[in-house]
Amino acid sequence: MQRLGASAKLLAHYHNMEREDLKITTSVIDDPAAHRTQQKSLAWFWTMNLAINAGEQEKNEYLDDFYRVHWLCARAMRTQWAEEFTLLCYEMDWVV
Repeated sequence: MQRLGASAKLLAHYHNMEREDLKITTSVIDDPAAHRTQQKSLAWFWTMNLAINAGEQEKNEYLDDFYRVHWLCARAMRTQWAEEFTLLCYEMDWVV
């Protein structure tokens, strides 16, 4: 945008794109049992217009989908842990 000669106001609104902003994690897909799935935040460019579009739900549907998917992943992980705990309790009874 700087090379295109954008105004100072426009440049102040948009941040510089960093490599970290474009980083994604596929650990949930590669290994659903991994406990390192703490990246639950969106890059800055996904949330930059939230204050402007606060009342317009249809424009924020992509965020709803993002949070819904993460909620479902967390729920599935919790269910899996509860099942593992139950199985461990039974295994301890069988062994002892």
